[in-house]
Amino acid sequence: MYATATLLCAIVFIVYSTLSPYMAVLARSLGFSSEVTGILLGAAELVAIGAPFIFGAWADRRGDYKNPLLVAMGITLVSALAVFLVTSQLTAVLFIPLLSLGYRSLVPLSDAAITVNIGREGNYGKIRAMGSLVFVVMVLFLQFSPFRRPSGAQNIVFWTMTAAAAGILFICCAPVSFLRPFGKRTAADSPNTIGGGGGGIPAAPHPALFPVGSEKDSIWTPVFITGIIIIFLNRLAFSPVQSYISLYAVEYLRWDAVGLLAGISASAELPFIFMSSKLIKRFEPIKLLAVTSAAIAVRLALIALFPFKGVLVSTQLLHSLTFGVFHPAAIAFVTMNVPPRKRAAGMSVYMSLGTGLSTFAGNIAGGLVIGRFGYRALFGSFVLFALLSVLIYFVMGKRMIRPRGTRR
Repeated sequence: MYATATLLCAIVFIVYSTLSPYMAVLARSLGFSSEVTGILLGAAELVAIGAPFIFGAWADRRGDYKNPLLVAMGITLVSALAVFLVTSQLTAVLFIPLLSLGYRSLVPLSDAAITVNIGREGNYGKIRAMGSLVFVVMVLFLQFSPFRRPSGAQNIVFWTMTAAAAGILFICCAPVSFLRPFGKRTAADSPNTIGGGGGGIPAAPHPALFPVGSEKDSIWTPVFITGIIIIFLNRLAFSPVQSYISLYAVEYLRWDAVGLLAGISASAELPFIFMSSKLIKRFEPIKLLAVTSAAIAVRLALIALFPFKGVLVSTQLLHSLTFGVFHPAAIAFVTMNVPPRKRAAGMSVYMSLGTGLSTFAGNIAGGLVIGRFGYRALFGSFVLFALLSVLIYFVMGKRMIRPRGTRR
């Protein structure tokens, strides 16, 4: 089970690594201006917000992750092939949003399949750390590859096609029981597990958060809504780091160290993702999310107050908290508050509303702030969103985040 989960996570992040760092480069290499590139990437982000809901609803309704994953991989492959064969601006306008629809749906679908199969006590962080490691290795390989280095549109989508084709092959060969975990449920199954015999997957991972005990209940409980709001504000505050730190280094500090900064942050997150399971078992996920929000506030404040290369490098180490702890804690929060049969929908809400919509809003607002007030004002002003996320936790935590009967 863990081997299949790790391989699925790895193949998804191989596909992710061929597109996520290169979407802007892909658009610019096709001759779009900066303004049109921003609009095109914004359209891709909007598509990415809605797509996981469609795929998630499909997976939950059928109890099947295999076919949605195959279709998402297929859309990625076909869209990349279209750009590869016809490198025109019209083709890019049509197919870059479709590329986003495909590859951005892979993460919530794979996360849902993995968490359902490993159960509440499973070590998701260990699996996700392998995904991050594969991402780093693949990005470095592409950076220094003597063969089809991804500096132009055709080379970028060539690697995407190769990765997506490998992903389709893997999904076709993966165990059916892993990708369709609800397909063999019978009346003899334990009410608390799927698969019976006491060794199955927890059907209600956090019983205290499901007082009715029915998987037909809506996922939109007060606890889940509060958590998504905290996540939204967390990722909104994080968006300047995610989207504008490279431009800040190049344009404000006059320091061409984009690769170095990305390498430091990616390396910093790895050990924390790997040991996140221990942190989650000791602390409630929502507490860890509040801690990561506080870390984002510190990170932004340091960048805004001290515009020096050394400070910027040191703040990249905080990626260990602001993403390395954040993402596993967010996944654990969804896992504990959404029944397995609605897990894909829960992951889609997290990826689309919690991170996708917040990043879209942060990118638009960030560009306006930079244009009028500069980079330091951007980082300084977004501290407020991080602090608001922490405040909501302290105000609502005891009444909604820690219901009676749960382990502290």
